[in-house]
Parts: sequence; structure tokens; C-alpha cells
Amino acid sequence: MNPRKMVGFFRKLAHGQATGPALSDRRGAPLLDDHEQILHYLRSGKVSATAGGLARDVLDPAQPIIGPLYSQTDGMWLWPSDLPYYFEKYNVLLDEAFLAHVRARQYTPG
Repeated sequence: MNPRKMVGFFRKLAHGQATGPALSDRRGAPLLDDHEQILHYLRSGKVSATAGGLARDVLDPAQPIIGPLYSQTDGMWLWPSDLPYYFEKYNVLLDEAFLAHVRARQYTPG
């Protein structure tokens, strides 16, 4: 399994990409009709790699621990384990191509 696309690797996160979007600019998006199905999809991806360490909420000044940091995949897309948290808590805007992919798969990561 070799994912070809990445989503949720926001710049300025320790595990982010320098060219990725800013997490602070992506929060507060309109709630999607299929928000719960997408959240379930994000939580259900297969573990692809462990990074070691813990993910913290960088948008909260207290920076509570989100959980262990690892990568998840559906075989095509790769995302970090903290993405479901940010999607649920801050309703971050996800890449349209990713959302189309999730919907085309009928919310089943495989």
C-alpha cells in the first residue's frame, strides 16, 4: 500500500508539510451534511506508520494531548492521526478532492 495523496499535514505542525495549508486558516468551515460519515472514515483508516510521540492541540493555548501520533491511509490518501480530532473539534476544511474520494467510496476506507 503506497498512498499517493496527502491531506491534513498542516504547515507549522511538527509532522506537517511546509507547503501545506495553515490549520488556523482552515478551521470553522461550514458543517457538512455528511460530517459524521467523514469523521468515521478518518478514524477508520489503516495505520500506515507510527511517528512516536504525542499529538497536541496547537489551536488551544493549554495544548491538551490529542493522542499518539501516527499516519493513517485508505490506500490512496494518507493523513495524520490528529486530523479526525481537528475535523471534529474545529470543523477544519478538508481538500475537495479528498472529500470527493471519500464520498465515491461510500465512506468506507477499505
